[in-house]
Amino acid sequence: MIDQLKGEQQGKGLYVPELEKDSCGTGFIANLNGIQTHQLVEDALTMLTNMEHRGAVGSEPNTGDGAGYRMVPTDDESLGETAVSVEPRMEHVFVKPRQVPSDRYWLERRLYVLRKYATHKIHTTIPNTTDHFYMPSFSYKTVIYKGQLTTHQVRPYYPDLHDKDLKSAIALIHSRFSTNTVPKWKLAQPFRYIAHNGEINTITGNINWWKSKEMVMESSVFTQDELEKLFPVCGQALSDSANFDNVLEFLVMNGRSLPHALMMMIPEAWQHDNQMADYKKAFYEYHETMMEPWDGPAAICFTDGIVVGATLDRNGLRPLRYCLTDDNILIAASEAGALEVPQEKVVLKGRLQPGKMLIADLDQHRIIDDEEVKNIICKNKDYETWVQNNKKTFKNLKYTEGVISDDEQLAVDQKFLTEKQQLFGFTKEDIKILISPMVKSGEEAIGSMGADTPLAVLSQRPQHLSSYFKQLFAQVTNPPIDPIRERSVMSLHVKLAEGGDNILSPSEDWARFIALEQPILKNSELSILKHINYKRFKSEKTKKGNLAAAIDRICANAESAVRHGANILILSDRETDILNAPIPSLMAVGAVHHHLIKAAINPYMAFATAKSIVEHEGGDAHYAIDKYIKAVGKGLLKVMSKIGISTLQSYAGAQIFEILGLNSEVVNKCFTKSVSRIEGVGFDGVAEEVLAKHRLAYIDTPLGLSRQLEEGGIYQWKRRGEAHTLNPQSIHYLQLATRTNDYQVFKKYTEVINKQDEQALTLRGLLTFRKGKPIPIEEVEPVEKIFKRFATGAMSFGSISHEAHSTLAIAMNRLGGRSNSGEGGEDEIRYEIKENGDSERSAIKQVASGRFGVTSYYLSQADELQIKMAQGAKPGEGGQLPGHKVDDWIGKVRHSTPGVGLISPPPHHDIYSIEDLAQLIYDLKNSNPKADINVKLVSKAGVGIIASGVAKAKADKILIAGYDGGTGASPLSSVRHAGLPWELGLAETHQVLVKNKCVIEYCSELMDNCVQVQRSGVLLRQALIVEGCIMMRKCHVNTCPVGIATQDLNYAVVSQIKNTDRSVGTMLSYEISKKYKGAGLPEDTLNYRFNGSAGQSFGAFLTKGVTFTLRGESNDYFGKGLSGGKLAVSPDEKATFNLPKISLSVMWHYMERLLEKPILWVWQASVLRYVTQVLKPL
Repeated sequence: MIDQLKGEQQGKGLYVPELEKDSCGTGFIANLNGIQTHQLVEDALTMLTNMEHRGAVGSEPNTGDGAGYRMVPTDDESLGETAVSVEPRMEHVFVKPRQVPSDRYWLERRLYVLRKYATHKIHTTIPNTTDHFYMPSFSYKTVIYKGQLTTHQVRPYYPDLHDKDLKSAIALIHSRFSTNTVPKWKLAQPFRYIAHNGEINTITGNINWWKSKEMVMESSVFTQDELEKLFPVCGQALSDSANFDNVLEFLVMNGRSLPHALMMMIPEAWQHDNQMADYKKAFYEYHETMMEPWDGPAAICFTDGIVVGATLDRNGLRPLRYCLTDDNILIAASEAGALEVPQEKVVLKGRLQPGKMLIADLDQHRIIDDEEVKNIICKNKDYETWVQNNKKTFKNLKYTEGVISDDEQLAVDQKFLTEKQQLFGFTKEDIKILISPMVKSGEEAIGSMGADTPLAVLSQRPQHLSSYFKQLFAQVTNPPIDPIRERSVMSLHVKLAEGGDNILSPSEDWARFIALEQPILKNSELSILKHINYKRFKSEKTKKGNLAAAIDRICANAESAVRHGANILILSDRETDILNAPIPSLMAVGAVHHHLIKAAINPYMAFATAKSIVEHEGGDAHYAIDKYIKAVGKGLLKVMSKIGISTLQSYAGAQIFEILGLNSEVVNKCFTKSVSRIEGVGFDGVAEEVLAKHRLAYIDTPLGLSRQLEEGGIYQWKRRGEAHTLNPQSIHYLQLATRTNDYQVFKKYTEVINKQDEQALTLRGLLTFRKGKPIPIEEVEPVEKIFKRFATGAMSFGSISHEAHSTLAIAMNRLGGRSNSGEGGEDEIRYEIKENGDSERSAIKQVASGRFGVTSYYLSQADELQIKMAQGAKPGEGGQLPGHKVDDWIGKVRHSTPGVGLISPPPHHDIYSIEDLAQLIYDLKNSNPKADINVKLVSKAGVGIIASGVAKAKADKILIAGYDGGTGASPLSSVRHAGLPWELGLAETHQVLVKNKCVIEYCSELMDNCVQVQRSGVLLRQALIVEGCIMMRKCHVNTCPVGIATQDLNYAVVSQIKNTDRSVGTMLSYEISKKYKGAGLPEDTLNYRFNGSAGQSFGAFLTKGVTFTLRGESNDYFGKGLSGGKLAVSPDEKATFNLPKISLSVMWHYMERLLEKPILWVWQASVLRYVTQVLKPL
């Protein structure tokens, strides 16, 4: 194919072409008897057409994303404008060998070298030809027909396919659903060996590691000169599938069988499979040292023209079904029924299982099942013996004297510990909120309400380098993995010091490695590595110690160590002191990426901190460190699962992050080719942040004063901590303005928010409004119409209370805006119109991965249906509601069991690809034809490309949420380190959709950080603040002090009370008695908690169904005429006094006489608690 050099669009603005994604339908049909027929070609085209719905079209219904079938007059009459604008000129070139080939492989290899040499030569000598010269196939066994076509266009576009003389025994097909801005002809499939439905999530790491392998390759079938002509095997301008195909082809051309090469690239989940034979486990463990898994959801159909088959990834996240007919025709496809076959002709039918392989050999005229083909390959060499003789673990490593035990290394005094903690930026908050839960429970710390602090690059405080990095995550085009359900197929295994070098020469050397169960090294384990003394293993320690120059020195030292035989490199920052500040470890490791990407880490300061925490409470330090390692392991699995990666080996080096706020010099030197779209701090800036912490650590303290860590203030507002957009001042002004309806107070609130923008606490704070021409007043929309564009964010019933949830719904319905049910369902009683005309019905109903409360009736009660693919505060994870918040009511609405915690899985059970989302959109449009379909995404690099696919999937609206969204419960690591500002996501989405000519409504969830007045939009956390939220961030523990996020009925309403508040509850009892008469309300229907000094007659005549709890004290006539209500009083929890027993006795008799009813009392920890046990009124 030679493109006409027109119409191609390059990456501009925030669009990153390297992040293009695609999903699709794939399959094959083969005559196992090897009989070539034209009917098989026709059947293949029919299969392709029948999977049209698994492909997609953009703004032009006659321009497809790519469809093809293996094997050139063309007819472009049916093509769309975009496809025609980049339509290539195709030339079918025939070559003839000068000599008779000795075997089929010799000729195929010669053609391979010629094709690669010609391609590289043209690309490097003729400018701008990388995307415009392409050889789809150059083989004596196969020929490829493909293009930027819909499935229906393939047949008419290629007249060859009508020719009765065109016959084949194998046909591979592929219908492409691309999210590319402009799908390219050359990226349509099939490729030379595969047709791939899925996505390689680790592609960056795979390509980087492959390039390093090329440097030391020697081949037994190609000369060194020929090898040089074949390199580079991978290309940056190619898709993940195309690069996978290139590597697979290279391995096959160098002697490995097609199934063997696929087993190397997409291994089964063998680590935790107790049923797998040891020799097969040894095969996979041996090959792990050669090749990192190309990880991600994948259904791959493949053929070399003789062998044809299919395989699935270890999770089985793409479907592949197959059947065999009685005339030996094997059919496999993403869907059953892709080709209609009379059932009486079917002799075999099935669905390919995770990690398994289906093979058919046309030479042998039969199917070779997974077990047979893998047994042959795994027993081809004695991998089991090789691994047994050479694999090392810490249990059997030999080492010299000098190893220091964990106890010795943990023995540090508190002064030294605090000094080092300050040096590395530890704060009191880090220790209390992050590390303490990890060492005590082995779990990650959980928080709520999301992030409202500045990005690291905008902060005025010194930052840890990791704060400039944001985790990437999967949404739509591939699924995140459930790290709980899929734990058996996930692995944290790490291998150090692999002995092999040439991947084309399998030998026992590749079995020499040190195996770690997980990447966190205890102090003693690191000491063992330092003093290792074993054949083929050698360690080298490099000290980290002006910053850019130091980085260069480290890289030079690392290179020298490797050249002198070291295969374990240890970077250490332990030897810091008053004269030597540490280089950020992330920067140092990144700089020596090639050598250290697989290394484990030793968090010695975290271990010392863990010891300090538990020893203050009499705990065991070793147990605490084990818990910490367990928590970190769970955290790593969760981070990997967010992007859909199963193994740490694949994740390492894959650069699954975006850098936000480091300049190009730092990125290019230390994190080459990582996504970075916002410039910022350079080496000098990073150095200054390090030195600021260094000065704090070694500053002289006044005599007699102990050294103290800083407060922190990241996860909770602190007076001397990090800045927060939602702080006591902004909360106070917003609540006061809305409660008093005072516009002047509201202006004070806007001044606070606008000042935050001037201080650049947010990315949008760096922007200013561009002045335009004034708009005539008659063209300005009235306020009422503007209101209709407002919506609250998605908050589930359970994360907030019924009262808070329904209040939001009533308010938005009165305005004409829309409230969002969140993912927790909605009680049917809210669909009834109230007597005053108010409605508690949420106009937007959310469909999330847990599908809690999602029924036909629920869907029918929506004006808009929102599919939540990700959540801003924790993208790549599911929602969670602790069991103590799931009461009977919530359990009923969510169709779940009360008391049992609810965790939505990270993926939707029916969405593993873009075409699956298209199907759900189609389903929901049928469930409620009147509702708009809204797809919620989270801002990330590439979200515009994903939004392009969502638009093609026929969504009506796309919503882009930011990292600073609210949440009822989320791991704090996600709140801090996942997702990007909505400003970036919205801008990228706009740019990509405009390029793609998609007409769709899209917006950012301004509600996720919401009405930040004049410069921003409205309405999530601010809506809750108006209701009374004071941002205590206690939603997840059910102790919301104002009752908005609590489901504990005993603490539903909280209020301060003073002595001037008299007869509290009496008028309320009157209203209840008038309506419900003497029966009152069911027990504990209304619950109030008061703090302070209650006035006279507190709870007088309190009726049944009302409960008052008072923390503080009460004046005379407490509980006068109690009429079935409940009263409880206790001293304030901060009180330190002890009530004398005589006082207790006097009050006891006084209360019994006053109430004429028995009182139960409890004396606990010097706190007197009276609980009135009320009997039926006499």
